[in-house]
Amino acid sequence: WIHDHPGLVGRLKTVTGFVLIPLVIALYSSPIPVLRDILTRKNTRKYSFAPYVLLVCNTFCWVVFALHRGLETMFEPFIVNCYGLCMNVAALIVFRWYIMDVQMRKSFDMKVPATMFVLLILAICSYIDPSEVCRMDPSSMACWWGKLTLVVNCLLFGSPMSAITEAWKTKSVEFLPLVSLVSGLFASCDCTIYFLCLEDVNGLIPNVVGAVLSAGQLMVYGYLVRNFPPRARSASEASVELTVSEVSFDGHS
Repeated sequence: WIHDHPGLVGRLKTVTGFVLIPLVIALYSSPIPVLRDILTRKNTRKYSFAPYVLLVCNTFCWVVFALHRGLETMFEPFIVNCYGLCMNVAALIVFRWYIMDVQMRKSFDMKVPATMFVLLILAICSYIDPSEVCRMDPSSMACWWGKLTLVVNCLLFGSPMSAITEAWKTKSVEFLPLVSLVSGLFASCDCTIYFLCLEDVNGLIPNVVGAVLSAGQLMVYGYLVRNFPPRARSASEASVELTVSEVSFDGHS
């Protein structure tokens, strides 16, 4: 079908590419409330730096993959992931500046630079390969950077899975913000169509999984709201909920 209707596929890619820019930028802006809280309190409290590291790895992989494929093909993913990379690098810098816990600071200084160094070396190795397999046949296993990008992207799904589990255990939608769920579903569906037009499994698979997870979260949300109406919470409960929910945020390619 894709090869039989190249004109329609091209227009569909253009439209979905245009739509994905504001949707994914909104999702990649999810660290902002946490950063605002850290800057206000001048302390990271019990926030974890792991989500930011994972998002930096994810956005970096997508930026490099977009360059491999060519900006004429993947300009929109390149733009949004450059934004996401800058946003989450800034988040890591702010986080490191305000770490007060000695053990957490040692863990940050050991794990974050090592992760970034390994990823940078792998990126350099991907450019040493003289073939242009990622440009010509990105779905091929020979395009190993694309498969690395796919795997890293799928690691982000640990957050929505933990959110669903926590919401089901507590019978509360406090861990499932409706706006994020809806925007995540739209973004995943839009990106699924975009990468389907490109016939690229590296972007198609994680976004299909993301769409299914977002739909699942919405179904859980609807069930809990209908059967377990929200109750009034104390200030201390609200504070705990803020800490947990902001650590577990999602990201998309």
